[in-house]
Amino acid sequence: MVRTKTLIILVAILLLTMAALAYFYFYVLNNPNDQVENQGMTHLFSIYGWGDKPDELMKRPTGVAADDKGNIYVTLPSRGKVAEFDNNGNFIRSFGSQGMAPGSLRGPIGVAVDSQRGRVYVADRERFRLVIFNLQGKYISETTIMSPVTPAVGKDRIYLSTFGPIAILSLDGKILNSWGSRSRALGGFDYPHGVVVDNRGNIYVSDTNNTRLVALNKKGDVLWTRGRPPAAVLDPKKGLNLPAGLAMDEKERIYVVDAFDFAIKVFNTRGNQVAQFGGSAGNLEGQFNMPDGIAYMGNKVFAIADKFNDRVQVVRLTIPGEEGPFDNFPWWLLLLIPLLMALLRRKKFIANEDFMELVVQDQKLRLLTQVAKRVHVSQQVFDRFADYEEDALKFADIAIVRQYKQEEIRELVEKHDVTENTAAFLALAKKKLAEKILLGRLTLAFEDEKVREVLEGNGKKPPKMINYQEFLDKYEVEEEEAAPQAT
Repeated sequence: MVRTKTLIILVAILLLTMAALAYFYFYVLNNPNDQVENQGMTHLFSIYGWGDKPDELMKRPTGVAADDKGNIYVTLPSRGKVAEFDNNGNFIRSFGSQGMAPGSLRGPIGVAVDSQRGRVYVADRERFRLVIFNLQGKYISETTIMSPVTPAVGKDRIYLSTFGPIAILSLDGKILNSWGSRSRALGGFDYPHGVVVDNRGNIYVSDTNNTRLVALNKKGDVLWTRGRPPAAVLDPKKGLNLPAGLAMDEKERIYVVDAFDFAIKVFNTRGNQVAQFGGSAGNLEGQFNMPDGIAYMGNKVFAIADKFNDRVQVVRLTIPGEEGPFDNFPWWLLLLIPLLMALLRRKKFIANEDFMELVVQDQKLRLLTQVAKRVHVSQQVFDRFADYEEDALKFADIAIVRQYKQEEIRELVEKHDVTENTAAFLALAKKKLAEKILLGRLTLAFEDEKVREVLEGNGKKPPKMINYQEFLDKYEVEEEEAAPQAT
């Protein structure tokens, strides 16, 4: 049994060491070939497809949306379909097929999900359709509209960006109105891309070719703009380089994917920029290559269509000043806590004077140390046997003096009507605060049966108790069984 326990402890230590090395490698070293450091942005995982075949890999993902479960919907224009993944990146299904028949998708660009009504809205720019599916990917209906780009679900409307105007449709796809036209002027748009709606019904549009963010009220009046149409391609004062997808979090902050800046820029509903993430072009995790769509999955987590890297990156974005102490904590390490607690809960062997007298009398000190590396005793027991030595093993080297308060003895004598010696051992065996916190295991070794009577009758679960004969019957037999057989 002793050897088995030792093996278990060694295996546990090995597992903890491996976990620590894994943490150091993935979270401290941050392998520069796989990931880059972005302040406030933590890369969680990337989705490259759902299989190894060419038609199962991401190819220029463009639009991305999320439902209330955090499932991710991604449009793949060249494949004529929408792929759905769960919030861990596991493939669920794909729907849509290339063609011209109702329900087909030839060039799906933008996508929006209405979880409450069980609808998925897909803008197909090649078929000039807004196509409506249910959450299982079954075709419901479609509406003809010129060059649709990205839909957004409002309280009772669909707001759809197109080549110029913003189209307003009912939730079942009926065209109700439109705002603006293709223009650089205020109130006009030039291939606007992203659209989001806040709780007050205000609409925010990334006016892509005009390189600006536009806020509109529910009547379509312009509230404010950020950025302006460029005077030239390299105009340094235009503000935004190429605003594409938009997303909004629960605090109604607007997250703008700036494709030419390879970054996500964050604005409040008054148009003030409050943060920026990314900005590094490349194909490492945490870098972007012409990112396009973005969707909010909840809990600071966003899915971003990293278009020309043929993947969707899922990241956590933390606004400066809102960092928590555990934002970047690898929560999988919490699974190791039970194992760590088991190691910390080393068994404490507490012996009274009568028990130790029998151990010394029968010369079983070495057997005792095989059961417990240290033996906790009172000062009186330590003083009595401090000079005892057995086969070069000294009692003083394996004994630890355990303290207790004298007033506890008086209380225990009065409460349980026991002798002072019995009360002293009961005080000695009482769990300390640290032992309670760490769920420490105590084994009480004694010959005083009054101790057992008190501990078994106090209404609480008693600690492990053993007398000298039980000690010999259990551990001496195990020692003999573990010994090699003569041949």
